[in-house]
Amino acid sequence: MNTEEAAPAPKKAAIPPYMKAISGSLGGIVEASCLQPIDVIKTRLQLDRSGAYKGIVHCGTTVARTEGVRALWKGLTPFATHLTLKYALRMGSNAEGLRALWKGLVPRLMRIPPGQAIMWAVADQVMGAYERRYMTT
Repeated sequence: MNTEEAAPAPKKAAIPPYMKAISGSLGGIVEASCLQPIDVIKTRLQLDRSGAYKGIVHCGTTVARTEGVRALWKGLTPFATHLTLKYALRMGSNAEGLRALWKGLVPRLMRIPPGQAIMWAVADQVMGAYERRYMTT
């Protein structure tokens, strides 16, 4: 008989929610970077009324040749931002739960109206001064 006791398995370290959110964000950036050229080609083919492109490969090579390779990544910033936020929220909320997305809402809602009131008061004064100075006839 084996009299040795098995050593307890080491506990897995819990990954903090912010690390999960960062990982989700990085995943969104990588996904957007990989998919953007395909999306650009798809959009060009959909908008091609003159028949300038003969297919997917022809469209991609034509765009790269005429506008440069970087043209295949036009519009990457909004797409990457969308996916980054999407995956950061998804990964972070999976860790903390859906309720965590609403933590701090009340203090934030109490902070926003005074700031907005100040901003609109200043904007109104600046516009009034501009109109008095430059818009008088």
